[in-house]
Amino acid sequence: MAEEEKEAESLGDKAKAAAEKLKASAENLNAGKKAKSFAGKAKDAINKLPFNTMAQKVPALAKFAAYANYAFCVLVLLLLVLILRGGKGKSSDTMAMSEPTGAIPAWALNDYDGDYHEVDEPVENKNTSSKKKTKPAELTTKWSKEAKKAFKTAKVVPESDLRYELTDDEEGVRITAYTGTAEAISLPSKIEGLPVREIQKEVFAGDVVKAPVSVVIIPDSVTKLGSMLFYKNTDIEYVQLPSAIEAIPILCFGECASMEEIVIPNSVTLIKGGAFARSGIRAIVIPDSVIEIEEKTFMQCHDLELVQLSSNIKKLPYGILGECESLGKLIIPNGVEEINGYSFGGASIKELVLPDSMTEMSFFVEDIKTINLPASLTKCTCIFSGLEEVIIPNTLKQVEFGERTFEKSHPSLATQKRLRELGYKGKFAQ
Repeated sequence: MAEEEKEAESLGDKAKAAAEKLKASAENLNAGKKAKSFAGKAKDAINKLPFNTMAQKVPALAKFAAYANYAFCVLVLLLLVLILRGGKGKSSDTMAMSEPTGAIPAWALNDYDGDYHEVDEPVENKNTSSKKKTKPAELTTKWSKEAKKAFKTAKVVPESDLRYELTDDEEGVRITAYTGTAEAISLPSKIEGLPVREIQKEVFAGDVVKAPVSVVIIPDSVTKLGSMLFYKNTDIEYVQLPSAIEAIPILCFGECASMEEIVIPNSVTLIKGGAFARSGIRAIVIPDSVIEIEEKTFMQCHDLELVQLSSNIKKLPYGILGECESLGKLIIPNGVEEINGYSFGGASIKELVLPDSMTEMSFFVEDIKTINLPASLTKCTCIFSGLEEVIIPNTLKQVEFGERTFEKSHPSLATQKRLRELGYKGKFAQ
């Protein structure tokens, strides 16, 4: 029995020591006060437990008392862990709601769910730009006179106004921050003798950069741009991209309301999701070097009037021109084989010209007035609610139409007859 008492005493001491360590550790935790208080109370409770008194009165219960004390300490530890985890979870939820810098906004990541709907973060102002539009938008691969004049005012940024680091291969420099106050800047092509190769994400983002930067020239030495580079920067008007970049990153110019024009270099092959979403872009030419465009590239560009797409793009993804309310005529180049059902959801396209590379059509556009059916068309399941005229090539002989394709449109009687000849069996609007 003496050995059992020693064992019980040893276990009791271990339990008390564990409580002491728990108390000391709790002081270093975020919830330190609560943990410290809890651990202290736990220690006092252990000392006052009836198990020790019982063991003294009934020696046979000594071993049981030791195990009971040990189990109680384990329970205390588990409860403390639960309390601390609960506190961390609450903190994490709060940060998620405030959307910490670097987080991709939910509206840019919404996946296609089988129906078109407005994004979950409505734009407060369609365009917060203070500039006045002096002329109609036009398609061009050259900068306007205003842009060229603005670029001439840009001054090379001194190294003291930049934060930077070595690139991963240690052969170049990555710019990580701009700390200067100049509004029109030209980034250096070399820093401390090494070429500037990369610009880190969000360097000129609206909630990161302190100066009201409106003009940026990025040197041709740069080959990689970070995501959300100018995101929500409502001051930025002109950005000269380097001639060697292959991709425009996700949300690069997202919500840049003052930026009305951009020239994309011929080196670019990929434009990532939401790259120009909610920006002030009015006209854009996507060079033929681009072979892929991701979702929502121009989503909610309310001032976008003209778009020239690359002829090497095979698929137009979900929401690429969603809710672009100023579009007039849209020409889809030869080479495009597939248009997502909601590529143009909510856009105000008046005339849509489709390429002969398309064999199947299945998309949704409310305001389209005129459509030119491609000679290669074999299947059409669109619904044209505002259609007034259909241009049909003589070479088109037969098409599989959905029965509701023209039920909300009222083309001319001659066009209705031609559509019947092609195989349309549904109704026309009265």
